[in-house]
Amino acid sequence: MSLFTSHQHRACPGHAFGEFGCASWEALSLFLRDADYYSIRYTAFWHYSYSLHVIDSTVPAGYATLMLIIFTDLDGTLLDYESYSYDAARPALAIIKDMGIPLVLVTSKTRAEVEVWRERLDNHDPFIVENGGALYLPRKYFPFTLQAPAYRDGYAVIEFGTPYGELVDTLRAASSESQCSVIGFHDMSIQEVSLRCGISMDLAVLAKRREYDEPFEILDPGADQLLKCIESRKKQWTRGGRFYHILGPNDKSHCVRLLTHFYERAFGEVSTVGLGDGLNDTRFLKAVDIPIVLKSAESARLLARVPRARQTELPGSEGWNHAVLEILQNHGNHRVEPMPADSSIQSA
Repeated sequence: MSLFTSHQHRACPGHAFGEFGCASWEALSLFLRDADYYSIRYTAFWHYSYSLHVIDSTVPAGYATLMLIIFTDLDGTLLDYESYSYDAARPALAIIKDMGIPLVLVTSKTRAEVEVWRERLDNHDPFIVENGGALYLPRKYFPFTLQAPAYRDGYAVIEFGTPYGELVDTLRAASSESQCSVIGFHDMSIQEVSLRCGISMDLAVLAKRREYDEPFEILDPGADQLLKCIESRKKQWTRGGRFYHILGPNDKSHCVRLLTHFYERAFGEVSTVGLGDGLNDTRFLKAVDIPIVLKSAESARLLARVPRARQTELPGSEGWNHAVLEILQNHGNHRVEPMPADSSIQSA
């Protein structure tokens, strides 16, 4: 039985399983790794000192030859909504890491928060913060030079967002004009952010270090008028799992598309997977080849916006784990040699 509520299996010639619901992750791991038994030479590229290194490029006939890239939201997707645990996703995470598949975190969290989660996940891939406010790429990650607007703290930083102070001022003005009261992160104490988000005080400090996106709650009736006032001031709003957000012209999808372009420059054609659970994931899920909607309170509305997406039967990290393992089985294995490094190549 498929682990998706609606899913058409793609053939994976030569695999040793039936449908994925009958196979354990240990069996899939063995299948992917046991080259001698299946007479297959698999390769792996991985990140060492933030550089991509290719070990082999032999792919058996009939297997997928496209490099797989996984883009994932965090809260309610890779992380459980209430506990922020990713324990149930550890089996898929282990295989992704073993096979060297890039895992790109795409979130409304701040850079400071994401760095904590990257450390916990032992993740060294690029990441997208504050609903597409900026794309962070570890320096020397790609075998070409990036013409990034800024380099700081070991990252090439490509910014799409509006400065935070301008967003706060716009939200205040829209609230005043619409006579609809709101409370944003700029109004909340560290303790209030901790309580509203269910996170530690230390993480709440990091959550308030915002640069491109202001989360807020609507306290009065009249939300429609408030949101219209935000739009009339040439700003966008979106809805995440816990809060509304006011932002500039940015969106998660802008960063996903640009980063996909960079991977294509390095590796040729790629296959992209996106996993999300909230309405603020809509556009980035539309931008990937395989969109996955995690079961949530908003999943029905999200599916209506991304009708070609598949939905998991389970929420959070457990649904994420099952979905990713099934994708890995159906995709087969990918090993594509990157294009030679050339310091003269410039990417906008």
